Amino acid sequence: MMMISRRLKCFFPVLLGALLSVNIFAQESRDGRLSASLVLDAEAFRLTSETYERADIRVKSYQDTTLVQLPLSNISYWKDSKLNVGYDAGRWGGRISMTQESLANSGFGGLAGWVNVGFLRISIGNDIKSTYAESLGADPELRLYTGKSGDSVAWDASKNPDNITGDEGVLLEASLASFSFALAAGGYLASLTLEDPITNTNIFPTKDAFDLRYGARVGYNLPKAGKLNVSYMIEGKKIATMYGRKTDSSDIVPKQAQAEFFDHSFGLYASLNPSEDFDLTIGYNGALTSYLSEFYNQSLRTMVETGYPIVFKNGLNVNGRWRKYPLTFRTDNSLTYWEDKNYSLFETGNSAWIDLGLLDKNTADQYAGINHFVLWDGFGVSYRLTEVLSLGSYLSNLFSFYTAKGGMPGGSSGTYTFFRDELSFDISATISLNANIEAYIKLGVVEKITFRSRDLNVQTRGFFIQNINNNSSNPAPTPVETTDSSFWFRIPIGITVKF
Repeated sequence: MMMISRRLKCFFPVLLGALLSVNIFAQESRDGRLSASLVLDAEAFRLTSETYERADIRVKSYQDTTLVQLPLSNISYWKDSKLNVGYDAGRWGGRISMTQESLANSGFGGLAGWVNVGFLRISIGNDIKSTYAESLGADPELRLYTGKSGDSVAWDASKNPDNITGDEGVLLEASLASFSFALAAGGYLASLTLEDPITNTNIFPTKDAFDLRYGARVGYNLPKAGKLNVSYMIEGKKIATMYGRKTDSSDIVPKQAQAEFFDHSFGLYASLNPSEDFDLTIGYNGALTSYLSEFYNQSLRTMVETGYPIVFKNGLNVNGRWRKYPLTFRTDNSLTYWEDKNYSLFETGNSAWIDLGLLDKNTADQYAGINHFVLWDGFGVSYRLTEVLSLGSYLSNLFSFYTAKGGMPGGSSGTYTFFRDELSFDISATISLNANIEAYIKLGVVEKITFRSRDLNVQTRGFFIQNINNNSSNPAPTPVETTDSSFWFRIPIGITVKF
């Protein structure tokens, strides 16, 4: 690993030198089709503080701490850097992006190539993000909060249904008058597995599997008024290991509800220009996840209904931007709501608290449904102080609230409430020396508050000490509701160099 790291560190200067040489040649030949950029980001300073309520009855990992990163220490310039190289010949082109992590793992971070054939544009690669609606500077962009990212759960996980490619695969785009059309496909993987032969035969039952993603979009340009579009993406997976034979039978059946599932994401967007200075984007996002309606119960030796086979999530985005040189105001807002029985988002560390909606209906009906509510509000302002210096600030708040009341895993009943409220504010200064060199510095603070109800903490593992004062002769402490907080103060810096 050390040898690989040394080789990578040697490779970057050589590659950069080569790019500079190529760029000089391109400038001499007046060929502006080649482009390259180097982005360097680092943290000059960080202070982190964790504060926990009732630390006297909490375990070691929930004790108050403060950590200070000294100025310009522990900076990984390689990890926080990105090199982009592109070539655009008009009718065709491509680009490559590289980081230290990508070089160590696969050689390149992002690859994309495209070609225009008449009115059709074809793009292929793992860096072919495609959106149509205007996000108006929002980061993340137009989005739907899902609570799930891939196979893992996260309270702030989100997706952009307008990005129909999922960033990789094949993209076809075409324009016809005021209409724009796009089709995308990627992530497709199919496999076939043979089971052991049926007794006293040479017949091998088969199990198939797939992993796919397809997307489509239609856009319409409104002359002088903006544009409209509808986007849709379907992601599906079939997992062979979750299939097996029925008892005393050669029939192959699903053993779990999630043995085959599909995620349908869609959005309706209006990117409007009410005036010369004001832009407005309104979007509806939705996601429907469908699991198998029934699966085989091994102990009952019969097919059973799935408790919660369909989960539907609704979201709304409203973004606005007002620009009057040298001042810019912008806002981005997102609201998401859904109901399911996925108890893993309560973060209890209890192995019984899983997605109970995927159990059989008779079991799942014993447990209460969970209401999920996620709200994001962001407000920013920037001011062009001089031709070289720009100042900006951004305030955002992400509020995530989960609540359930009634029967819970383990036979308990109660009111289970969990919420996080994350407030972030930063001010920044950006220096643009010319069209090719830009540098910035930010001062940022983040305050995150996490609340957990008493009934929820009763079910949480590794949260409270086992005995008061850690004395085995003392009783266990009585669980209480808790409000914990985290605070960060950061000074990020960065430089972007374009060649």
